[in-house]
Amino acid sequence: MDKENQVAIQIANETMLSTDEVALRIGKTTRTVQRWCDRGGIFKGARKDGPFGNSPWLVPETAVNAYEKKYGVGRL
Repeated sequence: MDKENQVAIQIANETMLSTDEVALRIGKTTRTVQRWCDRGGIFKGARKDGPFGNSPWLVPETAVNAYEKKYGVGRL
């Protein structure tokens, strides 16, 4: 993903990542990350970036860090 497509944003002092960014970091597909967000439980604090069902997910970077630590993937 090039820098133009990165959507990391700050929400309440927390960096939020798109499902594309999360997928790249943990070596999964974007669709897998989206499904995990839909089901809940894997990325604590993930939330929709809008009021609609098709709004994109935003995942807290701390939740991704916790996933990487637990499963030994990504930027260790």
